[in-house]
Amino acid sequence: MEMSIIRADISDIETVKYITIETINSIYPRYYSMGAVDFFLSHHNDENIENDIRVGIVYLCFDNENNAVGTVTVKENEIGRLFVLPKYQGKRYGRELIL
Repeated sequence: MEMSIIRADISDIETVKYITIETINSIYPRYYSMGAVDFFLSHHNDENIENDIRVGIVYLCFDNENNAVGTVTVKENEIGRLFVLPKYQGKRYGRELIL
């Protein structure tokens, strides 16, 4: 499996937001109450995502067909946001994003 990981640019904000929101809405309700899902959505809001992109700590993962499949935010040694679109989960993209 080929993939690439790049640092997100401000022009990638909609892609990062889409991956984040889609993953939370699709996966989180299986494990969390709707109140918790709403909390995660509000925590990973537009402003927080934009600020993280502007300081250069957000990355995007692309598959071999150049589809954006996941995102990670790394603040020093802490992962603040790691999402892989549901249809790409279980294919090692998340693993590669944290390595």
